[in-house]
Amino acid sequence: MDIPIFDSNPNDEGIIIYPNPVSDTFKISKDIASASILNILGQRIKSFSKNQNEYSISNLTNGVYFIEVVLNTNEKYIIRFIKK
Repeated sequence: MDIPIFDSNPNDEGIIIYPNPVSDTFKISKDIASASILNILGQRIKSFSKNQNEYSISNLTNGVYFIEVVLNTNEKYIIRFIKK
């Protein structure tokens, strides 16, 4: 199965990570089943197991990260974001 990878926000799919760049917290525009933060090497460094109002990444250093989002429909997306 191919997982769509988006450079920033996959607006055509209706999924938005905002704000991007992220300071301490971000929101996801759709309900999710789970989400994982991946570093630039693809290593999972933080996970969220349920839908939340905000997702905190205040403990991460500044840089480029990816979020793997699994929707309630089991669709998976990987979205690039910047932590500032």
